[in-house]
Amino acid sequence: MPTFLSVLLVVKMTEAAHEVTRGHHFAPCKDGVEQLACPGTRQCIHKHKVCDGRKDCSAGEDEDPYLCAKWPCSHGVRCEESNTCLNDPQLNMCSGVDPVCGDKSDQSYCLHKIFTGCFANTSLGMKIMNCDSCFCELRNKTSKIRREGMFYKISGAGASRPDIMGRICMERSSNLFCDGSDDCLFGEDEDPELCYKKADHVQEQNRNDGNSNVKLDTFDIGDFADSGDEELDEVTFDITMFVVIFFVSCACVIGICLIIIIVMFKLVKLNMKRHQETPYNPSFTRQTLSESSNAYVSTPKSPHMKKKPKWTLKTTSIVKELGKGFYSKVYLAQDANNGFVALKTVDNQKTNNAEECISNEIDILSNIGTHLNIVKILGFNRDEKLVVMEYCFNGNLKDYISRYRDYYMDEINPETRELSEETF
Repeated sequence: MPTFLSVLLVVKMTEAAHEVTRGHHFAPCKDGVEQLACPGTRQCIHKHKVCDGRKDCSAGEDEDPYLCAKWPCSHGVRCEESNTCLNDPQLNMCSGVDPVCGDKSDQSYCLHKIFTGCFANTSLGMKIMNCDSCFCELRNKTSKIRREGMFYKISGAGASRPDIMGRICMERSSNLFCDGSDDCLFGEDEDPELCYKKADHVQEQNRNDGNSNVKLDTFDIGDFADSGDEELDEVTFDITMFVVIFFVSCACVIGICLIIIIVMFKLVKLNMKRHQETPYNPSFTRQTLSESSNAYVSTPKSPHMKKKPKWTLKTTSIVKELGKGFYSKVYLAQDANNGFVALKTVDNQKTNNAEECISNEIDILSNIGTHLNIVKILGFNRDEKLVVMEYCFNGNLKDYISRYRDYYMDEINPETRELSEETF
């Protein structure tokens, strides 16, 4: 127990000694203007050696953390976290040797020997910063023509050491937020949504201090950034819901359109079946005996043939001539949709009323419709005087009968030159 109390007493005395040391300040030496005396001794050191990462005073008072945390680095660059002042940054930064900074920030943001980090302009001097930790890039206010960022350049040490150059950025705990001036490159530090949360605090401090230059040293932009995470999550959720609703709506519209198209197709198909022409089976009945025995009367005519689109010589190609008639010529033609067809056209060299004859033929064939013993009419064109009929691949009826005449029975009565009644 006494041993424990002794150790505790020694610790307390050591802490008290440190507190006494921290309360001392470096006094100027009489030997030089830029020389400072170590506390409690007559040892003098150059003021640039205070907080330079190397202990120059006998007790190391020049590297005391409490001292270095408030010691201004006006000659060089401060380390990011260790508060060490690099008096010769062009020799220390990105040198490839052991780091001088306790946090190794002088060797962390380097691409070979090129510095890739940023600098923050603090009240204690320029400080090395990670660009990702900055709030924004500071704007060069001296440029009135265009917006451009600020850069901090340190001249290199000869040809072997390139210049150290980095962008100057704003810390998240800077006192430049909401000061009425756009310090960031795009004015992020004066964002109304950012500043209105501190308006009441600023007005109260103005009334208490009576000073229009309000300092926001205690304002941490990290708090504001954290509060905006929930809003960002809500915005992301809203966008996701919007995308889902959009695609579901598109799928519903496409489905409804497909259903409408299918229903319309069914209705059209059903309507076509209803209006489809019924096959016409011709039947002939013998006339009464008072009239000629060779006269026949046909049953009522079939319904009118449904008109089809006009045919034209522009869509058909003539293959060869099949034959000639009283007022027309017949050609074998090839159509793009129906294949081979028989194309009949007028022959004005044989008769003057050829056009009238072919027009009458169009009317007759159109009114007759489909018949088993009549060549089917496929279409016509009155303007070009064309009749399009199906092509009979086995030739005409006369040639067919002549070719197979030995296979037919002669049923004509030699006396009356008419068909015998047994034929019917």
